[in-house]
Amino acid sequence: MKRIMLLILTCVIILPAVEAVDSKFNCRNIRQEKASLRAALTEERRHVTKDLRSINTNAKEAIARLSHDLSSGIRENVIEVGKLSDQALRLGRKLGQFNEMIESNKWLSSLQALVKGDEEVEAKQVRVILVTVMKAFLTWLDRQSQEKGIPMLLKPTVNNLTGELERWKA
Repeated sequence: MKRIMLLILTCVIILPAVEAVDSKFNCRNIRQEKASLRAALTEERRHVTKDLRSINTNAKEAIARLSHDLSSGIRENVIEVGKLSDQALRLGRKLGQFNEMIESNKWLSSLQALVKGDEEVEAKQVRVILVTVMKAFLTWLDRQSQEKGIPMLLKPTVNNLTGELERWKA
């Protein structure tokens, strides 16, 4: 029994001592792990900072390149739009000239229909054609008045006819 008591007493004394040694060992291990984690964290922070700086630099370069490319593209597009605008204006002018030619030659279609005897020609168109032709004829007579063979009463007669045509409300 004394032996058992001695064993129990030894266990009671030694067990806390072993636990204390074990705790010290665990604390030392925890401190070493803490230092190791701090060093790893510091190293990782340094890598992340370096990577972020690299990303930032690359992003700035990419933005600068894109900005330059975009500016160049915009300038090129503005030049192209200017060229297209100039071309559209030239084409518009030509179209206007063609429209003027068509409008000014419309009376020729009416004159042709009148000469052919088409019944579709309106009185208003006949009046415009005759006034135009008579005025041109008067101008020609004025230039040709020196020539022989042109009757003297032709000019006043054409003048009277032109006046009557101008007064005609077709």
